[in-house]
Amino acid sequence: MLKKNTFILSGILLLKIILQFMIINSVYELHRDEYLYLAEGNNLAFGFIEVPPIISIFAWVIKVFGNSVFLIKLVPAVLGALMIVFTWKIVAELGGDIFAQVLASFTLLFSAFLRINMLFQPNSFDCLCWTILFYILIKWIKTQYPKYLYFFFIVVAVSFLNKYSIIFLMAGFFLGLFFSPYRNLFQNKHFYFALFLAFLLVSSNIYWQIQHGVPFLHHMLALRNEQLKISERMDFILDQLLFFIVGIHVVITGFFAAFITNNKKYRIIFLTVFFTLGIFICFKAKGYYAIGLYPVVIAFGSVEVEKFSKKLNLALGGILRVLLIVIPALLFLPFFKVAFPVLTPLEIAQNNQRFAKFGLLRWEDGKNHVLPQDFADMLGWKELTEKTQKIWNSIPESERTNTLIITDNYGEAGAINYYSGGKLTAHSSEASFALWLPEDMDIKNVISIGMQSDSITLSHFNHTVKADSITNRFAREYLTGIYIHYAAKPSFQKKIWLPYVKYSRDYYRYFK
Repeated sequence: MLKKNTFILSGILLLKIILQFMIINSVYELHRDEYLYLAEGNNLAFGFIEVPPIISIFAWVIKVFGNSVFLIKLVPAVLGALMIVFTWKIVAELGGDIFAQVLASFTLLFSAFLRINMLFQPNSFDCLCWTILFYILIKWIKTQYPKYLYFFFIVVAVSFLNKYSIIFLMAGFFLGLFFSPYRNLFQNKHFYFALFLAFLLVSSNIYWQIQHGVPFLHHMLALRNEQLKISERMDFILDQLLFFIVGIHVVITGFFAAFITNNKKYRIIFLTVFFTLGIFICFKAKGYYAIGLYPVVIAFGSVEVEKFSKKLNLALGGILRVLLIVIPALLFLPFFKVAFPVLTPLEIAQNNQRFAKFGLLRWEDGKNHVLPQDFADMLGWKELTEKTQKIWNSIPESERTNTLIITDNYGEAGAINYYSGGKLTAHSSEASFALWLPEDMDIKNVISIGMQSDSITLSHFNHTVKADSITNRFAREYLTGIYIHYAAKPSFQKKIWLPYVKYSRDYYRYFK
């Protein structure tokens, strides 16, 4: 039986990884955010303006093994597969058999996790860590062994070093713990020792944050003011339904399991989930922030569905099980070409009412556009790099080391650095790129990507021309200009560039 279960699980994991590569049309490039995280792999540190350091370690490993697009996409796919493995193990801990394990796996497989695991971002590892935490918590509930408290908080620390959203889960956990029968943990010395161990593990990142003026707080404030302020709490709730629309019966059954007498000892799990969801709703968070809560809910739901099917006669129970496995996969097909960049941009533009119906054309600015924002963020980057490379090559070779490439945003800078294969080094004042701006560079020429510079800046050059622009009308970078500023005057370095570097770095400091 063990070999059979392992064979089935291996097949599901293989299907998961294959699906991750099937959902992206080859016309799309990497996503804007992926270029930022890849750039962090070239600048390893204990922290970055927008995220803790773990994503940079993944990026560094990818770089060591060739920096290919295949590897970039494989990493989140594997992390998603590992999340299924731990959900499988949670089902087993709850007493579920192979049907419940397959049902839980298929519910995760045909869900928004395909979208989460599509991009090289901290989200995939974040969801994996949350799933592992619930697995460890269940092991502790069943055994009460102190070692699981240490395992739990070590994973909390690792999760913190990946993404700060673990703070919200921990707030939900401590609230849930206070209202659960396990509140006596607050009197357990191992609980505090484990908590202190977690603090030691994250202290390097905390120290980095303090050194740099706690940019995390600035980042959160900017996120609230620029994006979350236009979010609606009802949007968050609706997103939770859409994420698992074809397996919603399993999710609902999982929540129902919170009120089943036999599961009272696991009430801490559901209290944590409910309190965390409540915190997210209170802060008007984006819907996907909470998605890491669902593997454990789905595990509980799958076990309860399995119990129900066992109560039916053999034939009826067997039919029900087949339907519960097959139907979600079939129902997912209509969403396949809408939720993922499977169609070309032109095909989407010609049928964008289908996308508008699900609210997928709404960008962070609150307005509808031709393409979903994530899809538009995966276009135009190679064109930008090729045109920048051409302009770079037009500069005399003797002047290239003194030619600065500066961009409006991290996507532009990261894409140029990635697609040029290290031949070009582009800079930006946005996000962590602000930390890497060169202060001691003797600048003679400047290639700028984005908006035309103001007249004051232009006065510090002998000549400026608009050399090219992005022509892909579906790209978010459409019409972005590429300018070349020749022969910088000595005043540029002192009056423009160095103050610009200082301002860019200070901008992200919450405590100036």
